[in-house]
Amino acid sequence: MKTAWKFHAVFYVANLAEKGFFYSVNGRAFRLHETSRFEHAGGRWLYVDGEIRE
Repeated sequence: MKTAWKFHAVFYVANLAEKGFFYSVNGRAFRLHETSRFEHAGGRWLYVDGEIRE
């Protein structure tokens, strides 16, 4: 199985990040979109969770 990824975009608003990726598996194309939630703690941003929409 051959998989290839291409990063699309990231948009940050407060503690949310919108990310989009394009990828292919054995020549078939797919798109993945995730809204991720982060918390700022100890001077660092930490990933909390995310919602994936395909």
